[in-house]
Amino acid sequence: MPSGIYPRKSLEERFWPKVDIRGENECWPWKKGLDSWGYGNFCGRKAHRFAWELKHGPVPNGLMVLHHCDNPSCCNDKHHFIGTHQDNMD
Repeated sequence: MPSGIYPRKSLEERFWPKVDIRGENECWPWKKGLDSWGYGNFCGRKAHRFAWELKHGPVPNGLMVLHHCDNPSCCNDKHHFIGTHQDNMD
């Protein structure tokens, strides 16, 4: 491989350095920019949703990744669950 050319990192390899990974049961906040609602964005998706999908696979159509912790920047999948928009409102 010519000098100066490196293989591109996977999305997962690029994602995790942007998360402040703390204790196993603590919130893992997104370290980069947040939207006006406090959610992180990564490659056109919400960071917490991307974290969920890395561990559990795609989110079924019509459902959302919700936070038990109510911390929109949290990327710890142990704090997430799948639910409907109404679940989120409740």
